[in-house]
Formats: sequence, structure tokens, C-alpha cells
Amino acid sequence: MTLCEKYRHILSELPPTAKLIVVSKNQSVASIRELYALGCRDFGENRVQETLEKQEALKDLAICWHYLGELQSNKLKLIAAHFAWVHSLDDWNKAVKLNTYSQALNKTLKVLWQVKLLPDPSKGGLEEEQIWAILQKEDTLQNLDFAGLMSILPQGLRGEQAFQAFLRLAELKAKLSPNLTELSIGMSEDYREALRAGSTMIRIGRGIFASSSVN
Repeated sequence: MTLCEKYRHILSELPPTAKLIVVSKNQSVASIRELYALGCRDFGENRVQETLEKQEALKDLAICWHYLGELQSNKLKLIAAHFAWVHSLDDWNKAVKLNTYSQALNKTLKVLWQVKLLPDPSKGGLEEEQIWAILQKEDTLQNLDFAGLMSILPQGLRGEQAFQAFLRLAELKAKLSPNLTELSIGMSEDYREALRAGSTMIRIGRGIFASSSVN
């Protein structure tokens, strides 16, 4: 399948309530332009410098940029300035800094709290009890729009186990607050299980750009 065919294939599986974020890290400007021509407007990156170079080359396009990577303190100012969404917020102090930078820019940055659903030393994220505590004070950060939750499953979790883990996060979102509308779960290997659980944003890179067909 071609790049266009794989993109359209995944789009065809999305319900009206879900959005596809194309993970374009390590991909060419030409590929992004090709997908933009097909209607894609949401692209996800996890390296700030790479994104800045792409943004300069693509400044004629109305792209909505999503930051998906680990939040390094020395990059927060650039992230606030150059992204519309942050999916990987898992630290209150970093939230305070993002809010300060966004306030100076007179912008509202949409953010998602990253939740660790299952023990995994290689993945970041907040525990459920930490999320409850944070929600009590997030209204003090007026330049951040706390839109929902994000999670990444431990590597190798598939099928029904993946679905049940995603369902736990969907249930947590519903319990926490009606103001949390977004659920960023599901990647190339598990987006179907995520959609079943109620994902509103799936993050797909390899499933679109890899040379093999969508599986």
C-alpha cells in the first residue's frame, strides 16, 4: 500500500468522534506535504529541533502541531511557543512553567496528562492518585487547557489485554471530570483496541510510513 492508501485506510476506520494524529518524526517534509494535500492537519513530533526545521519549511501550511515526546525542562519555552498540543504532561512543576511561557505568549496551550496504566520503567506518566490531587489545583494555570488524558501501553500488550487497559483509562477520565473530553490512546499496533475503548485521538506513525502494509 502507498502512503496515501495507508492514510486513507486508517481514516476509514475512525468513528466521527476520533481524530488521527500522524506521527511524522523522522519523516520528510515532502511526505508531510503529501498527507496535508489529502486533508491531514494534525501532525505529532517528539523532537523540538526537528520540528522547528519542519515548521520553517512548512510555514505556508496551516498545520496543528502536537508534541508527543518527553518534556525536558530546557525545551519547555520552545514547546509552548511552537506547539498547539502537548500530550505528555506528567509533572506539575513543568505544567507551571508551560503556563508561564504560554501566558507570556498570550496563548492557550492544550495539554493532556500522561497516565501510567501499568508498571513500566520505560514509560512516563502519573499514577491515578496523583491525577486526582492535581485536578484540585489545575484551575490556577489559566493559560493551559487541560483537555484530557494520554497513555502508552507497555510494549507487547495486545488484543483483549490492551483493550481492558485502555478501558480503565476511559473509565478514569469519566470519573475525574466532565471537562476532560480527550483520550489520546492507541498507536499503530493497538489503535483498534483504543477506538473500541473510546479513544478520541490515535497517534499513528509506523502504520502509515512503514513500507509494509497496515496490519
